[in-house]
Amino acid sequence: MDDSQQVVYTTCDICMIRCGMKVHVKDGKAVFIEGNPADPFNKGKLCPKGTAALGFLNNPDRILYPMKRTNPEKGMGIDPQWTRITWDEALSTIVDKILEVTENGAYGERFGLISHGGYGWCKKLLASLGSPNLVTHYDTCFSPFFVARKALLGGNIWTNLAGAKYMLSFGWDQLDRCKNTPTQQAIDVMTKSAKVVVFNPYQGQLGTKADQWIPIKPGTDPAVALAMINYIISNNRFDKDFVMGKTNFPDHEKEIRDHFAQYTLEWAESISDVPAATIQAIAHDFSDPKYWPAVIANHKRDGGGGPNYANSHVMAHSIIVLNTLVGAIDREGGDACSAFGWTPKPKLEFVQNPEKSLKDLIFEKGSIDGKHEFPLVAKLITDRGIFANTAERILNKDPYELKMAIFRRYGILSFPNPAKIGEALKTLDFLVFMDTMPKDVTYFADILLPESTFLEKNFVSYRKFCTPGHKLIFAGNAVQKAAGESKGWTGVLMDIGKRLDEKRGTKFFWIKDGETEKPVTPGHEKDSIMANVGLTFADLKIAENGVWHEIAPYKSKSSYKTPSEKIEIYGNMFAEHDYDALPTWQEKDAKPSQQFPFYLLLRRWPGHKHSAPLTCDNPYSLDAFPENYAWINADSANSLGIADGDKVKVESTNGLIEIRAKTTQRLRPDCILVEHNFGHTVKELRFAKQAPSDGYLIPDRPEKPLQGKDWSANAWMSD
Repeated sequence: MDDSQQVVYTTCDICMIRCGMKVHVKDGKAVFIEGNPADPFNKGKLCPKGTAALGFLNNPDRILYPMKRTNPEKGMGIDPQWTRITWDEALSTIVDKILEVTENGAYGERFGLISHGGYGWCKKLLASLGSPNLVTHYDTCFSPFFVARKALLGGNIWTNLAGAKYMLSFGWDQLDRCKNTPTQQAIDVMTKSAKVVVFNPYQGQLGTKADQWIPIKPGTDPAVALAMINYIISNNRFDKDFVMGKTNFPDHEKEIRDHFAQYTLEWAESISDVPAATIQAIAHDFSDPKYWPAVIANHKRDGGGGPNYANSHVMAHSIIVLNTLVGAIDREGGDACSAFGWTPKPKLEFVQNPEKSLKDLIFEKGSIDGKHEFPLVAKLITDRGIFANTAERILNKDPYELKMAIFRRYGILSFPNPAKIGEALKTLDFLVFMDTMPKDVTYFADILLPESTFLEKNFVSYRKFCTPGHKLIFAGNAVQKAAGESKGWTGVLMDIGKRLDEKRGTKFFWIKDGETEKPVTPGHEKDSIMANVGLTFADLKIAENGVWHEIAPYKSKSSYKTPSEKIEIYGNMFAEHDYDALPTWQEKDAKPSQQFPFYLLLRRWPGHKHSAPLTCDNPYSLDAFPENYAWINADSANSLGIADGDKVKVESTNGLIEIRAKTTQRLRPDCILVEHNFGHTVKELRFAKQAPSDGYLIPDRPEKPLQGKDWSANAWMSD
């Protein structure tokens, strides 16, 4: 490093792992990014997305200035004919439109936010207007796991693999998807000879390294899990001290034993294609103390537990039960278990708080994404949302008319059935879009706002993922000047809130500072977070290596925020809302037919993310992961006369895409695998491939089949 070059410590903000970063800056411009060796978990390493971050920081396709539409016609591919405006004009117009469509807040539900991230300030702004409409992607991400964790454990937990002697996976494969900490942990436990078993129709990276890869029939994971639970309970092979002491098993023992007795090994074989002897052997080893600590790793799109199938909520519950039976929930010490994270929450005191919270408003008015029809979603993950029915509800004005929305980071291709969400957006009176680069939403937007990247902002980043026993806060330091006139999302929400306060004579975005009242700024939130550890944000910025780190031995909880105050196998909250209190087999929705003989599987490459074009218009990411493919078993391809690289049509009951085929022996013969949300339709993106999206194959489910037994509002992405 020459004398003109300096090092700036910051943290990655692409995903929730929040890896420490070390950025080399020369003449005011970032020139090289590497991991921060002071990060005790990621050990100076970054995933492909973080490593390639300069590709979007200095991308020539960035949105640089606020702009307004001059062409009144809207639709996919139609040029908005943007003209540049000032931030003041943009924000004044937005505030005036909010007040106009909501009649000064009297009908706040006519306004909504569709945002990836920034949920806390989204809730604040919406509640101040009386709007329940916060729409996010969690039904296409991991709402079954999120709701199950909150209902059965009283909070969100993250899998920590450190120390595992047995690792079981139902579709979990962070080696293939590349979240940094769990990937490193998985590799570490495998090098220490942990036994690894993988159920997955697609072998993936983890399957290539596992002791056993079982290409299970898609959507049948719950059958295997239920049979494993039956085997372990009926043979009393569970961790008795843990189960009898920390869970509600003793309160419902007979009911639990009777319920699972129906799920025999032979029954599971008939459904899953996995031999009964194989299921029994895995259940036997998983419950053998010589292999403890054992754990089932889980996070997002995992087998039947992600948003994949109609029975994914059953799998989410079953995985918690299996982990509970081997004592792998909130284990003392935190090793090889699902552990609770540490969150240093801001403690701002506002001058005025909304009369009703977002949760109150959802139950009172309903929400444009339908959360009110899923009471546990509305209650437990209020600030998350549902993509699958949003378009249909907007078009049908159900439960009311949405007139205006602010879109942030998501694209139309993020949604199931993209064509329908496009039609829905055309019905809005006014639409605002904010992102770092253009997306297909710009075809429907009236105002475009430039968002700065995390490398251009000062922020606080805390680690709560997979780090039990450690408290970690990283300095998010701007490494170079923000491109053009781009700004941060949180600051824009605060500015809109303060302008609304001024117009309405309210003080929702004012805080108390001793005897003083003042408008809130992002700096107040940063210092409030740091107050949890007795520091200021200024202290953090100059901390050695940009990290505040405290080791605090992990202690398991003595009580949990559940109805029984215990870890729950029998889900009391499910029973209270007329759902199944114990995981109960349910078939997946879609099955192969003569016309549609293949199962659809979705995957995300480690270099890409659904907040594309953050990664999909990144020339460095595209160098490694250049194109979307339809992966097909080589023998199946041969029988259809398809060669590797051929252009093929992939059709579902919902739509059709044209795409190149990739042949492999690592996939079941009855499956087709497509990368999730790859590609764009925006011609201004010079690097991004205008590739077909999996969204066109996925229904938005306007018939609302998500209700009934399913408490998770899951989108059934692969069903």
